[in-house]
Amino acid sequence: MNDRLLGVLTTSYTCPLRRLVLHVHGIDQTHQGTSEYMWYCFKQHHPQCSLVLTLMHSYDGVEQLGSGLLRPSMPLTHFRAFFCEWINIAALRLMSNWYSETLRHLMWVDSLDHSGWGMLTEGRDEDQETPDPLVMLAWKCKHLEHLTLFGMCCSR
Repeated sequence: MNDRLLGVLTTSYTCPLRRLVLHVHGIDQTHQGTSEYMWYCFKQHHPQCSLVLTLMHSYDGVEQLGSGLLRPSMPLTHFRAFFCEWINIAALRLMSNWYSETLRHLMWVDSLDHSGWGMLTEGRDEDQETPDPLVMLAWKCKHLEHLTLFGMCCSR
């Protein structure tokens, strides 16, 4: 997925899309990614389109969520991450802000050791002034219907 493909999808010759499904496994270091501008154009051309983004065993993808993989104008309705070995808390916070009007389904399935699931509370003050990212998703995302966190703790 890149700006060129998004440009092709937003030409006047294409019918309005209802759903775009992207699966990410690995991301090449030289991959340009997509721009906010092209997602904006895509959304204008396909106002009813829902984006389903799935990360499958994608260490690169989960790491790059907040640094370019996610864009504010993406029509993200479904996000799924499977076995990426990391829960990107900053990305969860972005999702609650950027996709509060569109996100309907969030699923994160992973196998982490006991300290790994502690990432959900990382960065929160001892007095809990920093909001829990899952609570913020549930509160801000008006259309959220499905929230799954499924983890299997494994000892190494």
